[in-house]
Amino acid sequence: MRHAKSDWGAGQKDFERPLNKRGEEAALFMGEYLRKLNKIPDLIISSPAERAKSTTFFVKSSLNYKGKILWNPNYYYGDESNMLDSLYELDNDIDCVLLVGHNPTVENFVTNLTTIFSQMSTANIVSIIANIDSWSNLKLYDNQLEWHLRPKNLME
Repeated sequence: MRHAKSDWGAGQKDFERPLNKRGEEAALFMGEYLRKLNKIPDLIISSPAERAKSTTFFVKSSLNYKGKILWNPNYYYGDESNMLDSLYELDNDIDCVLLVGHNPTVENFVTNLTTIFSQMSTANIVSIIANIDSWSNLKLYDNQLEWHLRPKNLME
């Protein structure tokens, strides 16, 4: 998931930029939509930047998610290899994980996992299926893009 729409006019440093009203509504809506699809993650890993954190909390709330959230600074400061590395480290009892990050990293990560370019506008979520028995076996360019949800299309 890419974080929801942020407020560029707030005057904060990039890391501290909050969500705007539309972003808050989209994040809540996307969490509700995931709940309707019964796509409840076993774990959430998010960038600690304010807009990603807020997105995570809104999604968590509307999903009624009670699990663990990991704040990974490399999702803000790093690149798609950092997202991949965080998955390699997961316990194998985790089947579904929600990653919340920033562009262009999220877009590049999805493309590298699936070979399909997916434009990741704010609050977009993709579902990727990896046919693996261990997270350490996850490979680039070898996974299936199941769906791509865009709040702009779903909320109309």
